[in-house]
Amino acid sequence: MATEFPIDPEFDRFIEGITMKPDGGALVEMPPEDMDIVEQPDGGALVTIGGQEEEGESDFYENLAEKISGLELSSLAMRYLDLIDKDKEARKDRDKKYEEGLKRTGMGNDAPGGAQFQGASKVVHPIMAEACVDFASRAMKELFPPDGPTRIRMIGEANEEKEDRAKRKRDWMNWQLTEQIEEFRDEQEQLLTQLPLGGSQYMKLW
Repeated sequence: MATEFPIDPEFDRFIEGITMKPDGGALVEMPPEDMDIVEQPDGGALVTIGGQEEEGESDFYENLAEKISGLELSSLAMRYLDLIDKDKEARKDRDKKYEEGLKRTGMGNDAPGGAQFQGASKVVHPIMAEACVDFASRAMKELFPPDGPTRIRMIGEANEEKEDRAKRKRDWMNWQLTEQIEEFRDEQEQLLTQLPLGGSQYMKLW
């Protein structure tokens, strides 16, 4: 019969808060005064620590930064700042090319190229700018008509109640995008104007 244990037989036998003494006794750390212990019929115990809010009492929209420790907040901040720097480094070449493309449209005063001598003038053909504006104009007509961009698409079997509910949702969303969010159309036009040069654009709504 084997007499050697693969691991220490005393491993993980001690309960946290209890320290064994050489004479066989034990030192037990008493719970804090604001801790309530209720014994259960099965021999267990239900421990409630005072001052802790129940999960149901927390506000869904509360500021989590006020609940997280300063050390953890600093760690999160450093992590995301590092990720931002990595993203900027990864897209550095793309941003440089995009900046060059904007300059070549002639919309600024620093268009590249041209002769460098006294009295020289730079002339930039507006064809790229015209193409971008024309693209945005045609796209806006399709994506943002005067009555709003939201349309109804019925999925499944249609009935009068379902259609009325869909119309209410359509009218509400169109009101939001045309009236409540005043800057939506301007931001959309700006995005579509830069889309031909940038290749991909993103707009965040809230």
